[in-house]
Amino acid sequence: MKTWTLALALVAIGCNVPDEGKPSEETDVRDTDTGEDTDIAEDTDTAEDTDTAEDTDTAEEPDTSPVSVTCTADDLVFRVESRDANGTLAETFQSTDMPMLVGLVENPCDDGHVDLETTSNCLVDLWTLTGPDGEAQEVRPVCEATLTAWSVRPSDKEEATYKMTEVVPGDYDIEVRFTYNEETATTKFTVAEPTTPE
Repeated sequence: MKTWTLALALVAIGCNVPDEGKPSEETDVRDTDTGEDTDIAEDTDTAEDTDTAEDTDTAEEPDTSPVSVTCTADDLVFRVESRDANGTLAETFQSTDMPMLVGLVENPCDDGHVDLETTSNCLVDLWTLTGPDGEAQEVRPVCEATLTAWSVRPSDKEEATYKMTEVVPGDYDIEVRFTYNEETATTKFTVAEPTTPE
């Protein structure tokens, strides 16, 4: 009987029964890895663009030198003007004045003569004068029917003249006909009324 009791006691002593009322301990294992990211490699490409070549292509200056132009008879200017006794251009005269009519063939070019040929030795073969009364008076100079060569120098002119011998107060219309290509030109002038002394 004693033997059974001892065996039970031994069993009771050797049996490790967990205590349900005792809380279990947490073993919170924290990450102690404190290593920092040491990858701090920088972009060390500091090469600069050293292409400093300048554009040396310089455009040439345009040629502004005068261009030589060859003038022809088509470039000539045909005109007529009225002048006073001093040879000054005038548009108004006194009744005692005798206007001088001048037919001109001008070469406007700065370089080069202009040559032309006419069928007579006159530059102008007809003057038509229309006075205040409206009647046209034709004046024909004495010309020889012969081929005549003319050469008009650069910026110069050839002239033919006719001096009027009588005028009356009023307006005059003048027309001239040149022997070259029958070119014509016109002009006007006025003869003033005579003043009455007071």
